[in-house]
Amino acid sequence: MKLYHSVFVLFFCFLPLSCIVEEGVDSSAVETVTLEPRCTSLYPNDDLSSPMAMVVCGNSLIMPTINSEKPYKVVTLPLTGESFLAGNEGRGPMDFLSVDFYSVRPLANGFLINDNSGLKRCHLEGKKIVVDSKDSATSGFVTNGLSVIKNGFIDMASSSSGHEFVKYTNAGKVDKYISKMPDFGKYEKTDPFFLYAKVFAAKPDGKYIAAFYAHYDRMKIMDISGNVIKEVLTDFGCTASAANEFSRMCYVCMSSVTDKYIPVLHRNADNSEIQVWDWNGNVLKRFFIPRNTAKFFAIDWKDRKLYYVNYDEKNAVYEADFVI
Repeated sequence: MKLYHSVFVLFFCFLPLSCIVEEGVDSSAVETVTLEPRCTSLYPNDDLSSPMAMVVCGNSLIMPTINSEKPYKVVTLPLTGESFLAGNEGRGPMDFLSVDFYSVRPLANGFLINDNSGLKRCHLEGKKIVVDSKDSATSGFVTNGLSVIKNGFIDMASSSSGHEFVKYTNAGKVDKYISKMPDFGKYEKTDPFFLYAKVFAAKPDGKYIAAFYAHYDRMKIMDISGNVIKEVLTDFGCTASAANEFSRMCYVCMSSVTDKYIPVLHRNADNSEIQVWDWNGNVLKRFFIPRNTAKFFAIDWKDRKLYYVNYDEKNAVYEADFVI
């Protein structure tokens, strides 16, 4: 692999990850696989433009949606085409209100998601979404990808803070702001929150954060104090040229993160791909998806399956074998 990098040696670094800021990676050296997805049309013929994320939950795909009455789309597994809407909008103990789509995370027997009343651990029971427990520390928060970390939570911060992320204590109090807002963009009049939009997730053990930028071919891994472990510039390409910096898309969503793997959806002008990274900031494998229209995805690690939907198809789910 051809690398262009500068190495900063930290003599007193006790972190288990490599303390390197790397400035470039040659994408042509990364192992690639072209997927052969299988399409399943759903019934009833529902509009899949409303779901905003996806997780595997037992024998189902759970998709939080922008549907105001039924906030979840559920697709049964193995794929037969059967699907239904579930959950209720409201303030009751089993209801959901103003769901943070990007906070959804798979659990061993269900999923985790944040809404206006707190962080909820849920599972599917028949055709019902059951709330097993709720942490009210985040109640009333407007969050955008809230993740659980060691001794608290982390979320994207507002531009006015001058930082990318805000940490909260277990009690929901602001602990500190971390990672100063970058300055590698060219549009001074654009709100930095949008210019440096990103998808991010905490490592399940709560000690590290991986962030991938929406408008830049760029990622970084930090500890929860904001110390950069590794920052990587790549040449995977985006959906538009550098002249259209703010309108182009690079990294679209993350899903199914484990203590070993960081899967992330990347789009360029020709195709979509699922890149699998590790927590040392290395690209392990690239899985190419036909067309550049993939919207979001989920991985069933046990059965080694990838599921995804396209933003221009209203009632189809795709499945592909997924072996690292």
